[in-house]
Amino acid sequence: MNLILFADDTSAFLVGMNFMDLFNCMNQELEQLSMWFHVNLLSLNVKKSNYVLFKTRGKRVVESSIPIIKIDNTQLCRATNVKFLGVIINENLSWHMHIELVTNKVSKVIGIISKVKWLLPASTLKLLYTALVLPYLNYCNVVWAGGYRTKLKPLLLLQKRAVRVICGVHYLTKSASLFKSLKLLTI
Repeated sequence: MNLILFADDTSAFLVGMNFMDLFNCMNQELEQLSMWFHVNLLSLNVKKSNYVLFKTRGKRVVESSIPIIKIDNTQLCRATNVKFLGVIINENLSWHMHIELVTNKVSKVIGIISKVKWLLPASTLKLLYTALVLPYLNYCNVVWAGGYRTKLKPLLLLQKRAVRVICGVHYLTKSASLFKSLKLLTI
């Protein structure tokens, strides 16, 4: 079992070839982990604890065939997706939900930048873009942005909109030269 600790969050990862061995091993490991928490006077919020069964997209899992995972005699719920360090990961390792989350956040920020475009110079608008939009686009993008271009298209369209707002041009203006003039990369 591999553990990842971050602040007050602990994530355990276990790999197995069949369900029964995987779940038996996980229950044993969780029992030891629970003892470690108790010995070190740490508490575990079992109500916030869950597990994700990562699998290939084509593999179907019959819910009734999945064994129970317990910690401190409390059954853990199975989640189909989980937020891990700010990134939404689902059981098929598709990034659709995370990209949708980023798209919504970026859209709101660009909407705000659009509302203040009349009050601020382009340099300040670019600074707002750099401070408020780029972190969403850059955070862990090595993981979630490596998929199909079609999934990233909404983010690219938002970027183009932002660049046009910053430059104060018509919404149908070609954006390639604008990105170049602002020295910004597309998603």
